[in-house]
Amino acid sequence: MENIQYTAYEQVIECIRNSVRDYYGRHANEKLFELYLANGEHLTYSIPESSIAHLLGVNVNYIISTSCLTFQSRSAIEVLNRLCENENTHRIYSKISNGYLDFKQMFSDYTGSKLIAFENNIQPNVYQMEFVCKINRDICHSNGVDPINAEYILCSKDNNDNYLVLGISCSKNGYIATTNQMFSSFDELKSGLGAQLMNQELTFMSKILIRSKFDDYRINAILKPNEKNDKISALEKYRDAFNGKICITYDYSMLAKQTQQSYDNINTILDFMENKKTITSATIDSLPYLGNNLKRLINAYNNVLNNAALDQDGNSDYSDLQKENENLRNELYQLKSQISQLSEVNAQLQAEHTELLEERDTYKEVISNVGKEVQKVFSKYLSNNN
Repeated sequence: MENIQYTAYEQVIECIRNSVRDYYGRHANEKLFELYLANGEHLTYSIPESSIAHLLGVNVNYIISTSCLTFQSRSAIEVLNRLCENENTHRIYSKISNGYLDFKQMFSDYTGSKLIAFENNIQPNVYQMEFVCKINRDICHSNGVDPINAEYILCSKDNNDNYLVLGISCSKNGYIATTNQMFSSFDELKSGLGAQLMNQELTFMSKILIRSKFDDYRINAILKPNEKNDKISALEKYRDAFNGKICITYDYSMLAKQTQQSYDNINTILDFMENKKTITSATIDSLPYLGNNLKRLINAYNNVLNNAALDQDGNSDYSDLQKENENLRNELYQLKSQISQLSEVNAQLQAEHTELLEERDTYKEVISNVGKEVQKVFSKYLSNNN
């Protein structure tokens, strides 16, 4: 059997080391990911450090069983960290080259592609998410296949049209990531997971909230109605390919409710206009689902109405609004003063932000390219030993 070359093994370890560094650099170990699905389900999961080795395709149990390294706790993260230590790279490779360790048992055949998927999957993106599937195990068995090691499949697509799959399963500590895969085309996705996805229910993620377990850090992203329509169009493609069912009734019932409320809001506003009465801030606050366009309409109407003289009955709505406007003018003056002081700081922050974005994009491209090279290493090694 031909052994993997040292430089290739070193490259594999360096990529794994970078992925672990990226995981902690993004504080993925501290985050909770809350998904709001169009079928009404609310799913919260984490990516614990105990899952990293498995997600990257490192066989921790095999490494422990060989006693090739000494461990204290024998935890998955300790094994991974020890494997990635610089002083152990040559030591482990020597054991591979003399036949004491089996490279094919240490790593998954797909570790290269898992590295690419991992970089994206530790920071899920609502806009890149193609579909979510809750796996019905009975359907998998009726399809003649064993269910994937996941209760939910989250499938997204990156800028290179790679399909990235993250599997989520329930544990004693809640839902956690258990599967991490990449498919370079839709045909590969169908070949790899088509049997598990056949006849299943498909939905999309309409909102994601990423928050810290320990502080107030949070990121919130919500799809707009037109973006939801794009997701539905994509779902139809997957439904046809997998003979599945689209389940988005909850999201559309909420949309119908908001649409009805918008009509009710318009009727309320028309009543004020017909009676030539100011629409006060208290009234505005009482109207749910009031969009920006209606707020602009209300402001324009109040401005026109309040340019007129106070009516003969001494309508207090106008005087209250006049006082409120005066207070707003004072606040505006103070804000303008603060803005001028902060403009220079803001310009500096924008420059730093742009630099960080460029750095991130460069790093993502490097990770993707290196991951592909590592996958080539695995493919070449496997073809030489088959």
